[in-house]
Amino acid sequence: MDEWGQRRRVLESVVPQLRAFHAKAGTAPRVRYLEGASGIRTALFETLDWPTPLRGVLSMRDLLSVPGVEAMEEYIAGRRERQLWLHVLRSPEKDLPGGWPTSCDDYRRTRFVPAEYLFTMSMIIGDTSAAMISSQRENFALVVESLEYVEMHRNLFEVLWAAGSQAAEDPPATHRPDT
Repeated sequence: MDEWGQRRRVLESVVPQLRAFHAKAGTAPRVRYLEGASGIRTALFETLDWPTPLRGVLSMRDLLSVPGVEAMEEYIAGRRERQLWLHVLRSPEKDLPGGWPTSCDDYRRTRFVPAEYLFTMSMIIGDTSAAMISSQRENFALVVESLEYVEMHRNLFEVLWAAGSQAAEDPPATHRPDT
């Protein structure tokens, strides 16, 4: 009986994902909730298959925590291999000195929002999908496939991009790794 109960729980956890996969295009967005570090990694690496350029709002400190330094190095290498540009906005509070600057070699253009704005999550926006990646505290990723949702977030991104600066002030001393 315990085996049947376990199988039932597995099936119950999969049903929402299956329903999302079968949502009709144009009438309902496909939404996938991905749990934990493996879900965050899955959502992040799926964006490598999206067309260039990607638009991102990244919380560098959180991404270095989950999915981790090694995964982020692998992700950046994957973007380089695919020549996949990332236009990225970051908040100075969640940044590290010298971390992930604009780089033609890494196919990355970076801008910073004013210091009073803090990105507590990361988001990558593609042509038809957006991936939201939480911090380790909430530990999940959400992938939304919806043209309207993506268009709205792309427009918000472009407004922030226009208001952003090319260089950030150094992150506050309380968050420096050498203190």
